[in-house]
Amino acid sequence: MNPVEKDLVVVQNGSLSLAERIAAGARLWDISNRTKKAMEPLKELLRQQAKQLLPKPGATTIEGEGMTRALITIPDPALSVSRESDYAVLKNLLGDETFRELFKETTTYQPRAGAKAVIAALPPDLRNKVFEVVQEEEGTPRVSFQYGGSGISEM
Repeated sequence: MNPVEKDLVVVQNGSLSLAERIAAGARLWDISNRTKKAMEPLKELLRQQAKQLLPKPGATTIEGEGMTRALITIPDPALSVSRESDYAVLKNLLGDETFRELFKETTTYQPRAGAKAVIAALPPDLRNKVFEVVQEEEGTPRVSFQYGGSGISEM
């Protein structure tokens, strides 16, 4: 079993100490991050090759050695809007009907920083109404690992 395979087993082994599992997790995290960086130039090359093989949206495969292959999917072009655009001017030029055919207007609301204090200061009946649309959600704790083992060089 190679060291990576061993660490994959260790991180899942509930009978080992948390410290041992963290050490294995840190090594795997480091390998994962370095692997992602190392793969980017190859992925860019594959994207370029796929665009030459398939100059329109679709999917293609490029064969590797030993029964391996890369699948590259070229998506359909997508429209996006510029945040700096003056939609009022465009709406006046196009007219309401054409503008509505082109654009879906969306409005989103997000609690502002300090909203908890404002809510707490509201009268109970208003506070209850606010809590019909606002709820406090516990964030998912973020986990990262660090590995500074000997023999590991930065990419």
